[in-house]
Amino acid sequence: MSRVSGIAAFASRQWAARSVPWIGTVLIAAVAILAATDIVRGYRVSVAETGRELETQARIIAEQTARSVQAIDVVLRHVSEQFQKGGLSRSSDQELHNYLREQAVGLVQADGLAMHNADGSVRAISWLYPAPDTTANVAALPAFQKVRDDPKIELLIGEAIVSRVDGQWFFPIGRRLLSQTGNFAGTIAARGRIDYFQQFYQDVQLDKATKVTLMHRQGTLLARYPPVDSALGKHFPPLDQLLAARAAGDSSPLRMVSPVDGVERFVALKEVPEYSMIVLVSRDTAVALAPWREQALGTGARTLALGALAAVLLALLTRQLSRLRATGASLEASKERFAAAVAGSDDGIWDWDMQTRRVFASARAREILGFTPGPEKNDAAEWFAGLRIHPDDQALRVESMHAHLEGRSPAYAIEYRVQRQDGSWHWVRARGLCVRGPDGKPLRLAGSVSDIDAQRRAEDALRESEERYVIATTGSKEGHWVWNLATDELFVSPMMREIFELQPDAQFITRARFGELINIHPDDLGVLQKGVDDHIAGATAQFEIEYRLILRNGAIRWIHSRGQCFRDAGGKAVRMAGATNDVSERKRAEDALRQSEKRFALAVAGSNDGIVDWDVVNDRMYSSPRAMRIMGIESNVTMRSRAEWRDLVKYHPDDVQRVRDDLQNFLDGHVELREGEYRVLLPNGECRWIRHRNKCVRDAAGHPIRVAGSISDVDAQKRAEEGLRESQERYQLAVAGSNEGMWDWDMRSETFFFSARAQELLGLDPGEPMRPCCEWWPLFGYHPDDEKRVKDALAAYLGGAGKYWEVEYRLRHRRTGDWHWYRERGVALRDDKGQPYRMAGSMEDISDRKRAELQRDRLEGQLRQAQKLEAIGTLAGGIAHDFNNVLSAILGYGEMAQKDAREGTPLRRNIDAAISAGMRAKSLVERILAFSRSSIGERVPVHVESIVAETLDAIADSVPHGVLIERNLAAGDSAVMGDAAQIHQVVLNLCTNAMQAMRSEGTLTVALQTIELVESRTLSTGTITIGNYVQLSVRDTGHGIAAHVLERMFDPFFTTKGVGVGTGLGLSLVHGIVTDLGGGIDVQSAPGAGATFTVYLPRQGRVAAPALAVETIASGSGETILLVDDELALVKVGEEMLAMLGYEPVGFASSTAALETFRASPQRFDAVLSDEAMPEMTGSELAKEIRKLHPDIPIVLMSGYVTPALHARAHDAGVVEVLAKPLVSRDIARSLAGVLRS
Repeated sequence: MSRVSGIAAFASRQWAARSVPWIGTVLIAAVAILAATDIVRGYRVSVAETGRELETQARIIAEQTARSVQAIDVVLRHVSEQFQKGGLSRSSDQELHNYLREQAVGLVQADGLAMHNADGSVRAISWLYPAPDTTANVAALPAFQKVRDDPKIELLIGEAIVSRVDGQWFFPIGRRLLSQTGNFAGTIAARGRIDYFQQFYQDVQLDKATKVTLMHRQGTLLARYPPVDSALGKHFPPLDQLLAARAAGDSSPLRMVSPVDGVERFVALKEVPEYSMIVLVSRDTAVALAPWREQALGTGARTLALGALAAVLLALLTRQLSRLRATGASLEASKERFAAAVAGSDDGIWDWDMQTRRVFASARAREILGFTPGPEKNDAAEWFAGLRIHPDDQALRVESMHAHLEGRSPAYAIEYRVQRQDGSWHWVRARGLCVRGPDGKPLRLAGSVSDIDAQRRAEDALRESEERYVIATTGSKEGHWVWNLATDELFVSPMMREIFELQPDAQFITRARFGELINIHPDDLGVLQKGVDDHIAGATAQFEIEYRLILRNGAIRWIHSRGQCFRDAGGKAVRMAGATNDVSERKRAEDALRQSEKRFALAVAGSNDGIVDWDVVNDRMYSSPRAMRIMGIESNVTMRSRAEWRDLVKYHPDDVQRVRDDLQNFLDGHVELREGEYRVLLPNGECRWIRHRNKCVRDAAGHPIRVAGSISDVDAQKRAEEGLRESQERYQLAVAGSNEGMWDWDMRSETFFFSARAQELLGLDPGEPMRPCCEWWPLFGYHPDDEKRVKDALAAYLGGAGKYWEVEYRLRHRRTGDWHWYRERGVALRDDKGQPYRMAGSMEDISDRKRAELQRDRLEGQLRQAQKLEAIGTLAGGIAHDFNNVLSAILGYGEMAQKDAREGTPLRRNIDAAISAGMRAKSLVERILAFSRSSIGERVPVHVESIVAETLDAIADSVPHGVLIERNLAAGDSAVMGDAAQIHQVVLNLCTNAMQAMRSEGTLTVALQTIELVESRTLSTGTITIGNYVQLSVRDTGHGIAAHVLERMFDPFFTTKGVGVGTGLGLSLVHGIVTDLGGGIDVQSAPGAGATFTVYLPRQGRVAAPALAVETIASGSGETILLVDDELALVKVGEEMLAMLGYEPVGFASSTAALETFRASPQRFDAVLSDEAMPEMTGSELAKEIRKLHPDIPIVLMSGYVTPALHARAHDAGVVEVLAKPLVSRDIARSLAGVLRS
């Protein structure tokens, strides 16, 4: 249903059910929405239709432009080919002029043809004779220079220029001219007619607002309609922008301001196929968008006409539909005009409408197909009846057309012959494409027809010429053959029959039959067929192969064949011709020579030595390549005179005289065999050892007539011998100067060699190193823990376990009596049965290394413990903030509820229990945080005794009834540099652990005193140095600590207590605090005997005990406090707590909202209490902003995780105090009273 009918139906259905105002309101709203939609849609439709129409026009014009240029290119290519064959190069200027004028006949796209020499001077032009000398020289033209300098350019289209001969505008279209040797000889060019293309674009009959422009790919203007002569040849950069937009995938019509006349237009561009030109079709945006603007104005008017909504709406919709139909009709008419425009093409255009049974044929199509001039539209039956197709081509044409119409081929394409009016047959090429309906049935077949008669006749003439050439060669001794690939027909000459032993009466027509009559060797058949296939496919430039033929008597005949493939214009192989001859004699001679050379090469190559052979009589010396490589000679010449050979070889100066003497003695006959080792100098300066071995052949008088022998490379052998000598010397020196002791055990004679250094390592007085084994063995006092292990390992090695012997053990030093660590290594020599008969090796004292390893293991253990504590501290800092926020709410609300509950009531007891649990949780968090805040706060002298006493007083009420506390505090005013809270934690955790270990009865003894260490002391947690210490001892009478627990008791979260009793943090916290203060812990315990923890803290002088002070906290006097926390529950509890303390709270759960309120009235607030960790703005950042607005206002910061970095950050932001969560009212009251007072 259309939109108008839908609206009318809607109105008719709703009119009776709704009141008129309601309908009017709805319709007004609907019209407004539809009006806006129509305006936007109308704009898009107008732009899209304009783009499609311009794209269609640009595509058709580009294709026609390509055909016009192609006609010129065919002529230029033909002239270029004729020139390279040599025919035109010998023609006179007059003959060339006449020839070019004949070629230019019918080229309406060009003014004429011009031929220029390689230097740019004119050779001949078609429109003028004689040609001018200087004005026609094109050497300075960029187009000529490009064609001259770039051999890859086949066809060049230049930019528009003015002729210096006749002043006419044209653009050059040229090709390279090559001499018969392939060198650049000049150009052949046509003057492309700019007015022809402008007239062609005018004949298209576009509307006045549409412009057609032909541009060079480099951006210069070649032609335009309507013409603008002043713009010809000028470069317009917008073309590059248009191409870039198209390359980026922008398919919408491009909108731009024309650089020619400054008018804004829609532009569609299409590259001319195969040529460096681009067609641009543009339309004024004012004209293209005029219907849309009119529509938009009409829609607006309709929207205002609310009184006559229904009638106006129907009228406007009807008018809109009429306009769309008119636009469609206009587009159809435009398409018909463009179809008519193709009539000017060099190809004929035809269109068969199967529904109307009409055939459209352009004038050029009628001419090509042999029709007389007549109407373009014809009855299909009359048209096909009038086609006079060659009888041999009729069936093929019908089959090709039916194959495309039935969907069996992608396109209709065929070449066939038609009869012209004069009775001659002409070859034509037809191409077409079918348009189908929704059901797949063909509705229309349209395409083009081209005249290819000249091309086909040229191909036939060439083929006949090639056949004549092959036939002419039949008189030679070679067998000749011609093979028609299309029909498989094969012609062979009589000599060919003789070579293949074919009977004179053997009949065959095809190559397949010829293959059946001959017997090719099976090993060569596949290679032969592959060679033929590769050449036909174009993989090889020429076919040439040698193969074997098996004759009737079983003999083998070698055949050599070569041939050439001839192809049509499309590159398809149509014929193959060549020659064949018998090369059996040559092959046998080559085989014999190759076998001889192979035997000699194998004899030479089989030896790693070089071969020399000196013909003394003729003074010719042969040296093999291997011999020259050994001697360092880089040459491919193997035969020289003796003097030439002597000049090439460079012997070491120390060996030259010896070489001469040895050779002379050999030639004089003093020795029968010459053998000597000498050094030669190589080209890279290195020296190489060689060995000469020679035998001499003498005549009857004993004179040498021939000397032959070998040259060997013995450099590696000589260097190995030298290396062995040096190694033996180094070993002897190493044994004498080594820090290790050497030993050698001869098991057959039961003697043992023990070097002087070995005896020294063992603490023995140096003596005879070689003694019977029975004298040495008692001197080796093994450690009881190592003796069995060493002997078992030695027995296993001697029994065949392992390739080498290595062991570490302890021996008592004979001089000091201490145990020393030694490492011993050795290897055994074995007989053929694998039994050891000798063993030798070394030993070294590794006591220092063992002590270092022991110290390293201890330090690594301490490092691992520290890393564990650091990891727990990092984890603690991560969870503390959120946990303390929760505790803040619990303790805050609990404290307020506690004040409202009366003493002694069940409610008060429940609240007290909840607060007590919250405080325990707070204590747990503080213990966890202790891992990550050991450096928090400034260290000051702490009065240890008062802290210990205070802690014992605090735990007195929680001690079980059966546990007795004994205290012995005698440290006086001794001080420790640290934090009082940390000392409190140490005492509290040790006492808590002790009471839990005793369960319900026992004695807890706490002692405090000062001691002075005069030597280092090793404790359970490490070693402490000499100095003064405060010693804290906590002893219980509990069940004691097992040995395996002692090793892990300081690990974080390690506990032996039940669930809910211990956390595993107490001793870890104690260890961390004590270590941080520079002290140590010693633990003494045994199962069932209780445990004693002794803490050593470095003593730092004396300090007075702190005086007891009663803290009185003043309440507020109505001061306004800005409270900020991202937890809403904490904001609420904080407001109530501040109100109870006498302050006027203003709470915010957003830091940014709090800042905006403060910015609006900075003087309203007396102090700020803010949390630190908030999502939008941290408390430190908020403090900085508030300081900018009110520099003197006190600011207090709260955090669930207080670190040194936070203290520094808060100080920089102007914060007065940082409080640690969770907070109770006393903490807040004290802090606010302090900051407001100050």
